[in-house]
Amino acid sequence: MLGDASSPPDGPPSGRIHPRPEGDRIVAICMEGEIDRINAPELLEHAARAIELRRHLVIDLSDATFVDSSAIHALVKVRTNAEKAGCVAVLQMGTAATVERAIEITGLEQVMPRVESRVEAIETINQLAGDGA
Repeated sequence: MLGDASSPPDGPPSGRIHPRPEGDRIVAICMEGEIDRINAPELLEHAARAIELRRHLVIDLSDATFVDSSAIHALVKVRTNAEKAGCVAVLQMGTAATVERAIEITGLEQVMPRVESRVEAIETINQLAGDGA
């Protein structure tokens, strides 16, 4: 629907979410394209598996083009579950303006560290985990 504020911008019909190991103690969950109610559960599944294995998380939104409230809710849940398990979750940004704005409006970056690169994400996790992650 034209002008519908909840409609994602033109582009691929859905996004892709895939985990990528970053050493023995860290998993990056990389998101590409649109992250919404269709694929937000996949984010939760990948994060749950990593947290179950006591892995720290880099939530990489660098290639995300759109996030809806389902994706934001999933990110909050990932952060909460990671914290409960003694794991660190960090947002890696440098993404589309609409994603940046959604993260800013929700205040997510106030409760979840935000970094610009994978190197910075790993350094932040090592510092916050205090266990040489």
